[in-house]
Amino acid sequence: ADHNLLIWNPAFAQSVTDHPERLTEGISLRDILLGAAQAGRIPGAADDPEAWVQGYYSPDLLEPGTEDFEFAEDRHVRMVRSRAANGEHLVLRLDITEVVRSKRAAEEYAEELEAANHSILYQANHDELTGLGNRRHLATSFADLIRRRAQVGGEIVALHIDLDRFKQINDTIGHAAGDQVLKD
Repeated sequence: ADHNLLIWNPAFAQSVTDHPERLTEGISLRDILLGAAQAGRIPGAADDPEAWVQGYYSPDLLEPGTEDFEFAEDRHVRMVRSRAANGEHLVLRLDITEVVRSKRAAEEYAEELEAANHSILYQANHDELTGLGNRRHLATSFADLIRRRAQVGGEIVALHIDLDRFKQINDTIGHAAGDQVLKD
């Protein structure tokens, strides 16, 4: 109830200090937090442990709730705070590192899939040589324009360009020259 440590296990001690022998019954929560920050266990506190503790610690810090932390070496912990029937605070510290890493991996994979999907759609709708929209793209664009015209009015204008005697360019100067003409 006074924010002093009463019971802990070796895993907790190892997670907050390089010197587990310094944890003693009755040590204050503020001192535990400061020790963990000074030991480099809390990345957000590395620059100024005192300032971090000053900003983080409050008298109602142990009120029931849940809080996630990122510790050194990409370790992640969820603190679940509750209160016992006798009024004492209970803090359950859960290592959620693998859950966080799995979530990150799934998010990265989803982003890769989204990028691959975007690339496939682009390739399916654009000419490889010029990057211009192909017939499928043209059909989709016209369908969108027709829908928009039906909603807001207006006109649709199309410009058709034809390259006369293009086959002669390929046959006389070569396909590389024909490709360049198409790009230009």
